[in-house]
Amino acid sequence: EQRRAHAERQQELKFEIDKLRKAKKEMETIFAGVDVAALKGVAEEAATLRTTLEQERASHERAVADLTARLQWYSENQEIVDKNDALIKAQEKRVQELEGLVEEMRLGR
Repeated sequence: EQRRAHAERQQELKFEIDKLRKAKKEMETIFAGVDVAALKGVAEEAATLRTTLEQERASHERAVADLTARLQWYSENQEIVDKNDALIKAQEKRVQELEGLVEEMRLGR
């Protein structure tokens, strides 16, 4: 009984070895056209590009933040300019009114 179990186990192991050899040959065939050094170079280039992309993205985010801050400043500044323009126009109108009154008072005397 033990011999039979041993023989079956041996047969299973031979089958497994054949299966692994076949898989190995298939993998060798797949990788036969692959230049491992070139593949490593491509991986390194991809890592470099990824780092560059991250740096460019961070730079872009800083530029956007700066431009957003400038735009906010210009917007607030324009509001102040508009209010000042309205105040100057009102003051000019008042000055003209007062000059007219002064002129009327001069002529009226």
